[in-house]
Amino acid sequence: MRFLLLFILLLPQLSAGNDYCSDEYSQNYQPINEQQFKTLFFSINKCGITPSHIMGTMHSDSNALQHVLDKANQVTDTSSLVYLEVDMQPSTAIAASKRMYLPLDSTKTLPDIIGENVFDQLTQLVQQNLGLPSFAIKRMKPWAAAMLLQYPAPEGNGVVLDQKIYNYADAKGIKTDGLEDADELLDIFDTMSNELQLKIVEYSINEYPEISTMNDKLLNLYSDQDLLAINNFVEEQMQDLTSRDDELLKQLGQLMQQQVMIKRNYNMVSAAKAELQNGNIFIAVGAAHLLGDEGILKLLEDEGYFIQPH
Repeated sequence: MRFLLLFILLLPQLSAGNDYCSDEYSQNYQPINEQQFKTLFFSINKCGITPSHIMGTMHSDSNALQHVLDKANQVTDTSSLVYLEVDMQPSTAIAASKRMYLPLDSTKTLPDIIGENVFDQLTQLVQQNLGLPSFAIKRMKPWAAAMLLQYPAPEGNGVVLDQKIYNYADAKGIKTDGLEDADELLDIFDTMSNELQLKIVEYSINEYPEISTMNDKLLNLYSDQDLLAINNFVEEQMQDLTSRDDELLKQLGQLMQQQVMIKRNYNMVSAAKAELQNGNIFIAVGAAHLLGDEGILKLLEDEGYFIQPH
């Protein structure tokens, strides 16, 4: 499955002090998890505060997502701050990429850790998926090399949607920031046991044909802006992992669900609280983080915000 999974039109900006201040609106409000919609974009509303907006993104460079990017740029144009999951400045990306590799003083390489035969299988698939030669991943950590098989094969210029949103805001001189430190996310994978990292490599190789098919399905759902279907699909994949007889795969599923998804949802909402009180911000995070009882949209409702699809 795609681990780090993964939103129409922006309505005119509402002025502070409108329906959201009335008891009638509050009493008639339908929680977002009970609504039916087909969109990736939502407004975040509270009495006396200029509305903010949030969208779900996907780690893809596909040109088929240009219509989603165009709408994201429209929201960016009217926002005072753009929040992404992590700060996407080049220096941050470089620092994060370094953590994907074994220490320079390590006497072992990836083939030493996972075995030559497994390394050959892995590199063949990585080259097929991303066009990377074997020497490019020879010093990668096992979890990092396995993750390369989770990403959709490049279709465009290699710049994924999140990066395009950042680039647009930066070019416009609009402030950008990250909701979490990239090191916090990388710590989750770096602290995995060697046994679990080897299981991820094995799983990624064995399931690669299915992973590729699932990525194609996710891209189509995302292009259709069907967040409800995306959420159902991701939940099915999580359930598949956590219900496996293989204890390591079950452990992986629980880690992805609790640490990569739910815990980060709480952390990102907490990080956005202060700026949400100022209003007029735009949050762009992976689509899989939005829905559910502990999804970001529900957590925002718990903070007193009204969420409306756009």
